[in-house]
Amino acid sequence: MPNGATFVQSALSDIAQQNATPDYAFSVQSDSTKGCGQGINVGDGAALATQLYYTKGIKALFGPICYGDLSITNQLVDEWNVVEFSFWWDLYSEQPNSVVEVTFTLPAIHTLFHAMNWDQVALIWSTAIFTESGNSWGRMHSIRRIFNQNGIILLLDVPLDASSNTPAIIAEKLVVLKKSARIFVPLIGYTLLDYTSFMQAVRMAQMDSSEYVVVLTVLAHSGKFVPPWITQDNLVNHTIKWLYDNAVIVLNDYYQASAINSIKSRLPNNADSMQILAYLQIYESVWLYATHLQRIARETANANIYQNSTALVDSMKNLQTEGPFGPIVFNEDVVRLSPFSVKCVQKNLNYPVSFLAINYSDECPSSTGDSAKCTTLVSFRLNSDPDA
Repeated sequence: MPNGATFVQSALSDIAQQNATPDYAFSVQSDSTKGCGQGINVGDGAALATQLYYTKGIKALFGPICYGDLSITNQLVDEWNVVEFSFWWDLYSEQPNSVVEVTFTLPAIHTLFHAMNWDQVALIWSTAIFTESGNSWGRMHSIRRIFNQNGIILLLDVPLDASSNTPAIIAEKLVVLKKSARIFVPLIGYTLLDYTSFMQAVRMAQMDSSEYVVVLTVLAHSGKFVPPWITQDNLVNHTIKWLYDNAVIVLNDYYQASAINSIKSRLPNNADSMQILAYLQIYESVWLYATHLQRIARETANANIYQNSTALVDSMKNLQTEGPFGPIVFNEDVVRLSPFSVKCVQKNLNYPVSFLAINYSDECPSSTGDSAKCTTLVSFRLNSDPDA
């Protein structure tokens, strides 16, 4: 992460200026020269974490964000007694006691599926995005497992390698695949523009929207969502718009432009939407760790609670607190939850229309008993228009 240590230190400086952690002082240990290692260098991040643990006595770990590193550190943090904030890997039931899961995509997706009574879907994913040397490797395993845990059957599970990511080749595959499924969930990019080739293929394969649904997940955008068919002059490119007509969009719109602008000067000039999202979540995680430690230490009258990672993470179960960019909410498994909007691209409108909102709920299932505390995501229908 370019300038990672400097960025985290700036977050701590912001916290200090607010006098939010008067009982604690924090220092940052990092090495921005280490990335997601490939080949014999896979695991570089985990090696660095190990080095920092034994030489610097770290008590909190923000990252790593690479699967090869996460699969190692997740097995060590409980033994180390270190709190780990995990990015880009939805762990759920495999989560160690000392891990806080910051990524919040999958809960929104399966909440949508339950709301629409979609329990059989086709998953098409890009090996260029979910690659062993990249940040997202391992999430396909998590997606399959979490879908299964929530009663969602994967009728198809199809990888697309880089050489297959052309409209003609995808269309050739879809002609065959459409015989086996009606709900298609492509995971081949981070922004809506990344799905243009896939949507071209959908048209070429003659997948009529009265029979098929395509669900597109937008994981990141730079503060204001603008669909790819809206030009810089605020005009409509109808050729591109036609490709997306009737698609369903699951949009992570938690971070507003004001949040990005507040830290933009600290980011690399060429940071893309996913990198910006990573910086935002790291900033939040540092803020959460510091302020929550301060709060829980005073509530328990235990200034040394930072030395008990399990107790500190347990205190975040079902946590709802105000963060630097808005509410920070965790469920019982200390998995981050976030509101999403679900939109439909209607033929007669230039902008997608929201028809479902996914938001927090404190309502527990009746089986948990009256004394239970639960935090989940639920859906609310916004538009009764049958065309939406």
